[in-house]
Amino acid sequence: MGYLNDKMMDRQTTLYSLIGTDVLSAGLEMEFNEKFKEIDINSKILPLNIREDDIGFFLNGFKDSQMKAAYFTKEYWTVLPELLVDMSDEVKACGIADIVSVKNAHNIAEVVYGKAVTSLIKKMLDLENSTISFSNHLPTSLSILYNLEREKTGQMSLLHKESDIMIGEDIVIKGRKIEYEQILKEIADIKTKEWANV
Repeated sequence: MGYLNDKMMDRQTTLYSLIGTDVLSAGLEMEFNEKFKEIDINSKILPLNIREDDIGFFLNGFKDSQMKAAYFTKEYWTVLPELLVDMSDEVKACGIADIVSVKNAHNIAEVVYGKAVTSLIKKMLDLENSTISFSNHLPTSLSILYNLEREKTGQMSLLHKESDIMIGEDIVIKGRKIEYEQILKEIADIKTKEWANV
């Protein structure tokens, strides 16, 4: 894809990775790179296809690479906490990680999924006056719950079918399913701004 010859990159460009088993053809990195361009910082995220069998080897070398952090697609979310020692409290609580940051030559597992979903919900509804129900205890649901508990919300319950926000295999707000692409846009917005301030 010609990244080494990319005119938008130079020796001062801060590099990040987008990791998945098939991200080279998906174009997901554009969400992040457009955000970097919007906030006018010299950073770029590069997509890398990594097989599941190779993820441990990749992580072992990642902390010594030129990359500052990586976003991992869904297939690795439950794998990362099993492979890394250092992780955020949220990763410990919910059991998934979608970000690995390099700090002091150590890989740190983090998760932004729940924060992104909570941010989307806040843009669509008044959380304080909304009812929220959870239909399962999946790690993704726990990540959302972890973030919602830090907000002023209305009643939260299990298996309440009349709720404004229903969280389970799908996330449904007022009858409208939230697609992964919407969540990815929010993740890109949140992380590029956070990375810009590091």
